[in-house]
Amino acid sequence: MPTQCILIVDDEVPIRQLLVDYLTELGYRTAEACDGLDALEKVKVVAPDLVILDLVMPEQEGIETIHEIRKTHKDLKILAVSGAFAGQFLRTAELLGANAVLAKPLNLVELARLVKKLLG
Repeated sequence: MPTQCILIVDDEVPIRQLLVDYLTELGYRTAEACDGLDALEKVKVVAPDLVILDLVMPEQEGIETIHEIRKTHKDLKILAVSGAFAGQFLRTAELLGANAVLAKPLNLVELARLVKKLLG
């Protein structure tokens, strides 16, 4: 049974709750952040194994957050998710260091597959 911790970063509470519930059912520990600034603080405190990060959020968006995480946590796995602008930001996220991307609306089976692959 997996014991890795996943930090879920999304400004939409229902999406965060869905992911918390789903990933907890799969046996992962979870932590939550509501935006990029919150995520940077949680990365320091929680030391997650994986960050699932929405790209379009208030305060600090996901692209900038990936850039900031990579400055200090080069090996931290990042799964970027977005449905904004037909997923155009997903390619940018990959170029900046996201290990994987997934378009919204989220396919939970595909999410579980990517999480398992990233956490190996």
